[in-house]
Amino acid sequence: GRFTAPLLVNARTGELVCNESRDIVAWISARAGMAEAAAAAGAGAGAGEPPAGGSDDARAMFDLISDRVNNGVYKAGFARTQDAYDAAISELFSALDAVETTLARQRFLSGDPSRPGILDVILFPTVLRFDGVYAPFFRTGKKLIDADYPHVADWLCDMVETVPGAGTEEEIDDARKSYYTNLFPLNPGGLVAQTRGANLKRRHDRARPGKFQDMDWVDKVVSGFV
Repeated sequence: GRFTAPLLVNARTGELVCNESRDIVAWISARAGMAEAAAAAGAGAGAGEPPAGGSDDARAMFDLISDRVNNGVYKAGFARTQDAYDAAISELFSALDAVETTLARQRFLSGDPSRPGILDVILFPTVLRFDGVYAPFFRTGKKLIDADYPHVADWLCDMVETVPGAGTEEEIDDARKSYYTNLFPLNPGGLVAQTRGANLKRRHDRARPGKFQDMDWVDKVVSGFV
C-alpha cells in the first residue's frame, strides 16, 4: 500500500517503523539527548496517551501546533463535509492566532532568545509551505502568513537565517509540485498551480537585543486550548 511522510524506516532491515510525527520527534529527541524536547513531544507515553514529563505549557503548545496547525491543514484539505471543513478551519486559525500572539512577545517559541527549540522546529515546515501550498491546495487561504500574521512571517525569516539549510524558495517549489502531482484524490488532473510562496526576505529585527521583554513564554495564550 501507499505510505505517507514523514516515515521512519529501519535502515538495516527495511522495516517501516512509524509515520506519526509526534512519536518520531519524541524518539529522535530522546536519542539526541534533548530530554526537555522529548518530554514535550511525549517520549515515554504510549500512543494516544498524554506526554510524559515536561512542563504543562510546553505540552500544551506542542499539542496546539501538532494537532491544530500541522494536522489542521490536512483536516481541512481532506474534509468530506462542509461542517468538518469549517471546524478544521476554525481550529487552524485560532491556533495560528495563538502562535502569532506568542511570537509577538518572544523571538522563538522555545522561549530561548538565542536559538530555536523543538516547538519552532515542528511548526517551521507548515509555515514555510502555508501560503504557496496549503492555502491554495487545501483551501486554507482564509488568511495568509505573509499578509495576516506579521510576527509569524518575521519568525519564519528569522528561522531561515538562524538554522543553516532551513527553508529555500526551491524547497517551497518542490513541495508545491509534490502535493499537486502526488495527491491525486484532490487533484486528479495533476496540474500544478502557479502560486506565490512565502516571502523569505522580509526585513525584521527579531534578533535585536532587548526587542522582547522577559516574560512567561506562553503567558495565557494557550489556556483556552488545554
